Parts: sequence; structure tokens; C-alpha cells
Amino acid sequence: MSVRRRAAVVAVIGAISALGVPPAAAAEPLCRPSMNGPWEYQAKLGPLVGGFVLAPPAPGSGPPSPPPASTGIGAGPLARQVLGPQYAGTWMITALQGWGVGLAPGPLDPAAAHAAIIDRVAAHYTADETAYLSERLHVDPQPYSHEDLLATQDAAFSTLRADPAAPAAAIGVGCRLSDARRVEVSIYAPATPEQVQRVFDLLAPFGDKVRIELSSHGPPAPAIWLRPPGEPTTPPPPPVAFARHVKMAPAGRCVRGRDLRIAARQGRPAVQALMVRAGGRSRRIAGRRLAKPLTVMLRGASTQVAVTVWLAGGGVGTRTVTYKRCR
Repeated sequence: MSVRRRAAVVAVIGAISALGVPPAAAAEPLCRPSMNGPWEYQAKLGPLVGGFVLAPPAPGSGPPSPPPASTGIGAGPLARQVLGPQYAGTWMITALQGWGVGLAPGPLDPAAAHAAIIDRVAAHYTADETAYLSERLHVDPQPYSHEDLLATQDAAFSTLRADPAAPAAAIGVGCRLSDARRVEVSIYAPATPEQVQRVFDLLAPFGDKVRIELSSHGPPAPAIWLRPPGEPTTPPPPPVAFARHVKMAPAGRCVRGRDLRIAARQGRPAVQALMVRAGGRSRRIAGRRLAKPLTVMLRGASTQVAVTVWLAGGGVGTRTVTYKRCR
């Protein structure tokens, strides 16, 4: 990884989740990190996919033997060679006890990509290893290639870093905030509504490739702040008890009709502003307008809604919920 990309991953950028794109299915996307399942399978599959040997589990036990025929090549790098411009990442799928390879749009479909990857793997691995890797390989269609997302990450990072009004943030390529691998941005607290809007404006040209969240925590280390070194900073406020300040329908039940109401609750500290994003649109209210609830129109079978609340004293919190309409 280049110095520039390594700096981007631990450094900064911003934009809140590009909403209005409902999940393709109720099931968890294959590319999303999952805790659903035991991790022991990686002791065998990890070295084959990554081309490395895991460290010994305890002193004196000796390292595990390397794969007989892989010689450190790795099925993941081989998949990248085979797919070329269509390569969209490699990851472990704990829920399926297997590994995934992303496939960007192009001439190869998932079946052809699977066959091409395993054909290349067979030239470097034993028959048993090849069969093992083939059984556990899941080719996952993705909207963007890995190189495309890396280029977007670098460009977005440079855009935010060059703007003095941008808040502190972090950036990387992942699948945590949507149904596919995209550039993901976390804006760190404290961030004002104006700063958040500034981030949206700056990253709008990158469109669907960017997903953003507003974190209730401050940056993990001073080095990632966008502010110049030595500029004084204040500690972030405590996490916001979201349900205490915002009234909205629970996501566990379907919603009758098309309208959903979201309102600010009275309490301390007082709500200073409320912003709702859904269906590719956003609306923010403050002051006297907080006395009336915001109405969100649900479109289609499901709609992703993100609500951000700003409190007196600097507290800020965001909750993203997918609502489904009753049939």
C-alpha cells in the first residue's frame, strides 16, 4: 500500500450515507463483515487465500506448516490477476465459512469468473487445496472495481483535506454502510450542521461511490485531524442517548401508509437541530420549527432513513433505520 493510500485509510474525509438506495435483499450482503459464525475456519483458509502463514497460537508450539504448493502466492492475489479491471476485492465470509471475491461489471459473469479463478489456482495449488478453495469461493457482483474505489478514496481525501471548513473524519473502502463495497467516510464529533453539510457538498461529485456516517466519538488519534498540528482541540461530548431526544417509529414493525413522522423530544440538553435524509433528499429544521414533526415519505417496499440530532452543548448523534411498508 502506498504512503498516500495508507495515510488516507488512517486519515480523513467526510459525507453522510448516500441514502435512498434500499438493500437489494433482506439477507446480509456477502461483502459485509460478519460475526455470524466461528472463526476457526480461517486457520486453514486464511493462509491459502492470503498466501501467508499464521503465527503460532502459543510460544513453543511451532508455526503451522505452509500450504504444500502455494509457496506464499495466495488465491486472493491470483483472483486479482485473473479478473484484472473487474476485480473488486477479496475478503473472508464468516457466516458461510468461506471467502469472497468481488466482481465489477465487465465481460465475465460470476460463473465464468469462478471458473477462471479456480483454473488459475489449480496451476499453483494441489488438487485437494484447489477443491477446498473452490467449494468455499463466493463470487459477489459489485458496482465498482477495487481500483476505481481506491482512486475515488484518494480524490475524496484530497478534496476534504484541502478545505479548511471540513471536519475531522476517516476514510476507507468497505461494505459496512451499504449493500456493496464503496468508499466509506466517518465524520468525527464534534461536527456542526454546517460542517456536515459542507462535507456533503464537497463529496457530492463522487455520487453513489461514497457512503457516509456521523460518528458520536472523536478521532482515535490526534494525527488524523484535518486541523493543522498544534491547533487546540476540545474533547468530544459524551454519546447521545438518541431515543431520549428523537421520537421515531421502531424499525421492527412495518409502516402503514406512505408517511412517517419524526419529531424532536423536549428535554435536557435541548435539541438544537434535526436533520433527516431519505430517498436521496435531506431536510434540516432548527429553532421554532422543531415544534412540528418532520414527515418522511416512504417510497417503494423499503426506505432507508438517517436521522441526525444536534444538542445544546455540542452533542450529536445519528441513527440509520430501514423501514418497510406493510403489504
